[in-house]
Amino acid sequence: MKSIAWLLLLLPLLVRAQDSQSTCRTLAALNKLLQREHYRPKPVDDSLSAYVFDRFVDYLDENHLLFLQGEYDALANYRFSIDDAVKNGDCRFLDTFIQTYRTALERRRGILQKLKTEPLQYVRRDSMRFSKDAFPFEKHEAQLTRYWSKRLAFEVMDDIARSGTKLDSVRPLFAKLEPDARTKAFDTNLCKVNSLLDTPGDLERDLRTNFLNFFCTYFDPHSNYFSDDARTSFMSQLSTGNLSLGLYVSLNEREEITVDEIVPGGPAARSQQFEKGDIVVKVGNGSGIQYTVSCASLETIGDFLFSDAHIDIVLTIRKKNGTLLEVPLRKKFMRAEDTTAYSFIAEKGTKVGYIVLPQFYTDFNNNGYVGCSDDVRREIQKLTEEGIDGLVLDLQDNGGGSMEEAEALAGLFIEGGPVALLSDRRNRQTVLKDPDKSLVYGGPLVVLINGNSASASEFFTAAMQDYNRAVVVGSPSLGKASMQTILPLDETKQDEFAKVTVQKFYRITGGSAQIAGIQPDVNLPVLFDSLVERERQYDTALQRDTLVSKARFRPFDRKPIERAARNSQARVVADPVFGEIAALNTEINQLYSRKKPPLPMTFDDVFREIHSVDPTWKKVKDLIARPTGCRITNNRTDLLRMQQNDGQLELNAAKMKDAQTNPYLEEAIAIIADLRQATQKP
Repeated sequence: MKSIAWLLLLLPLLVRAQDSQSTCRTLAALNKLLQREHYRPKPVDDSLSAYVFDRFVDYLDENHLLFLQGEYDALANYRFSIDDAVKNGDCRFLDTFIQTYRTALERRRGILQKLKTEPLQYVRRDSMRFSKDAFPFEKHEAQLTRYWSKRLAFEVMDDIARSGTKLDSVRPLFAKLEPDARTKAFDTNLCKVNSLLDTPGDLERDLRTNFLNFFCTYFDPHSNYFSDDARTSFMSQLSTGNLSLGLYVSLNEREEITVDEIVPGGPAARSQQFEKGDIVVKVGNGSGIQYTVSCASLETIGDFLFSDAHIDIVLTIRKKNGTLLEVPLRKKFMRAEDTTAYSFIAEKGTKVGYIVLPQFYTDFNNNGYVGCSDDVRREIQKLTEEGIDGLVLDLQDNGGGSMEEAEALAGLFIEGGPVALLSDRRNRQTVLKDPDKSLVYGGPLVVLINGNSASASEFFTAAMQDYNRAVVVGSPSLGKASMQTILPLDETKQDEFAKVTVQKFYRITGGSAQIAGIQPDVNLPVLFDSLVERERQYDTALQRDTLVSKARFRPFDRKPIERAARNSQARVVADPVFGEIAALNTEINQLYSRKKPPLPMTFDDVFREIHSVDPTWKKVKDLIARPTGCRITNNRTDLLRMQQNDGQLELNAAKMKDAQTNPYLEEAIAIIADLRQATQKP
């Protein structure tokens, strides 16, 4: 009997030891792969240790409100020895991290449970401090308890403050609203802790995966560790179609997941249980694992909703009348309508074709679909049949995807020739050429980009700019000029993978968009542009350099582009809408960069702080919803296709509204008019 008891006590230690050994094997395989395949491999040394340690601790306790100072000091003993662990195959340090994290979470749960039995103080001679930098670690549990007492009181006051916009109207309701707000605050915080502690294997697996990922990102920001499920999900995001529930969802102001659209023919539509406005309360896999949306991470919820790893899931939804409904669904392979190319006709004096390309997708799964270059080709054909005067290609917020598709897309607008240069780890230069020498569209062209236009978007845009083929309009792009491939850690098992940066791409001139991004010919103010995290802000980003180009190409005449760009910049300076965007950006930047003073812990002060940003956000909402002077219509082919499909008509109406309120499209039409005038023969 005693031997069985000792075995049961030892079992968790044996499991952790096995996990530790498994992690070490994966680390060794990762390092071997990265050293062999990475474009610029780095030595495994103290610099790697410090980077991985700091990122991992920030992931575990970003605000320094979980660990005590003594716990951090104990973990910090490993700050410069992770490299030794990799070399020696001894990863027991990770068990220490996991156990320390679990102990800290259990302490937080105990603090929350204790405070739940006590009244919260809503008027105190104290304040909440706000900082973009992490606070020092607390030394004693009593200090953490005091913080959480204050934090929970703040959350209750915050929740009540958001129930109205007039202080004199909300203040008298405080006592009535307090019990529900208090319950919500405790339930949400306890639920978050419980979901981490009480789901077997999840905590250890998530920490292990994130640690391995930080190891990869030391080599560069775009190298990552993938489990088999994560690899499948990543590939599906870049594919023409994927496994889907047939639902479009978004976050509302209360950070609830709401149903926006139900795709006809999809699993959700066939269940006949969903309506627009339903709230997703819980997600599960039908095998007992279930997550409450309010207390799980968005990453976890998104994994259930969108990844191919979970095919059979159960959604618990709250209807508008408050009824809770549990709906089992099986994902179905569907064309990804929200990420595929689509087009409209836009008119304001000049008639242009407007094509939106959300990402550079391809048919990785061989399901009989085509990639984005073929889709854009079809959109061009439909638009040219309508007699357009020019074409606008919108790559705003297009984060990239398939480089082969970007190469093929560039070929639609030039008649043969090189489109980019590639350099590998041995500095060998490869010239990428237009795979199809036929010219699909040779008329006036404008390309729209912003700070979220990245990778394949930059690859394509650089080619158009170097050929003087298009006027590039917007704000500087992200600045990622590297290419990745997904490789197995073990060819025989194929169960763990790494996305590895293996090449850099360069412009056909030999220049590089790395770090610098693509600089538009016409700079336009873009809302929130300064808050976009660009490549230059990553500590481990590859450096920018140039090549002596071997490519030979013949660019088009640049004078029409320069003339159109000058005219556009003059219009932008005088345009009140772009002036309003620039002024709003200044206001937004001040809100985000200001150093907040300590906030007195009274309801009136919390209310005023919460609503201090209301005027700015009202301006933002009003501005982005304001229609331009453009007329937006469908081409005849699309109109016929959508006539008998109510779901398609609803989705089309939403996309059309986006185009109708797009000031960048309005300016692009004016640029097309200038290009036409500049190229017309006298």
